[in-house]
Amino acid sequence: MQHDPHAEVNESGGQPDAWTELFGEPFHVYTRRQALQEGSLVAVPRELAHMTGFRAPVAITRAAWMGLVHDWNAATEVPEDRNRALSTHEQMHLRKVCQAATFRLATAPKKELQDDTVKFRVSGESLWLNVGPDDDGEVCFTIMTEVDL
Repeated sequence: MQHDPHAEVNESGGQPDAWTELFGEPFHVYTRRQALQEGSLVAVPRELAHMTGFRAPVAITRAAWMGLVHDWNAATEVPEDRNRALSTHEQMHLRKVCQAATFRLATAPKKELQDDTVKFRVSGESLWLNVGPDDDGEVCFTIMTEVDL
């Protein structure tokens, strides 16, 4: 199913689709905002995302963070304080992941870009970049592992 950024957003924060038409509105919705607050998603700092070619908000899943970005000398698994500075290790590895994602977007055959998720590799690991709406219907990106799909 393709994402249409101009489609009308329904009450649950997503686009009406065949599943909603078949089953009705969901009784529970886990929003992107909640995932960021709870640490299931880690926001990529805007400056770093912009420097690597993204022009919309980017987040990375906890699994991708732990596998490719995490500084094992850090006191916490993921940045619990959104305002804390990332370690040099975290900055370097997060930049590497974001650069690989934007490079893949720039070089992927058009056929692969018809879907809302594109596969790319970093340090021998497979990752996926998903583009979709955030809770307000705006474009955002999520970097994830196969476990997160």
